[in-house]
Amino acid sequence: MSSKILLVALDATDYGLFRQLERKGLLPTLSMLLRRGQPNRVTTPNDLTDDSLWASFHYACSPGEHGRYFWKRDTATSGRYQMLTQGEESLRPFWESLAAKGARTAIFDLPKTKVTALPKGLHLTNWLVHGRYGYDAKSWPADLAKEVVLTFG
Repeated sequence: MSSKILLVALDATDYGLFRQLERKGLLPTLSMLLRRGQPNRVTTPNDLTDDSLWASFHYACSPGEHGRYFWKRDTATSGRYQMLTQGEESLRPFWESLAAKGARTAIFDLPKTKVTALPKGLHLTNWLVHGRYGYDAKSWPADLAKEVVLTFG
């Protein structure tokens, strides 16, 4: 029997506001998921931004390993700043390992990640996020982003 995992991560969520909306009967599906699941709140270590946290999550390693501490990085050799995903070409998100073992995966708008080709899955990124890395939504398969934007804005 295969395992099924659903992870809902809400970046920059006001937990108090969520609870107020929940008490009013709003967000019933999300409330049910929280009751049935194992909710947890995550914060960034001192002086790091959420960029570091998201990289640690999707690469499954520490900031010292992925090197992302902020939304841009100083390239010591050029003296210029680059967008954060530059320099991460050798790193692979954990869902690539799952996909390589035949798992079906769907990644929807995980913040601050580059799109991944998933043979048995979907990946939509840079859509409806507050911290964009680029101008357009990207996806695998490529036309998924166009369909989502046309349908939902």
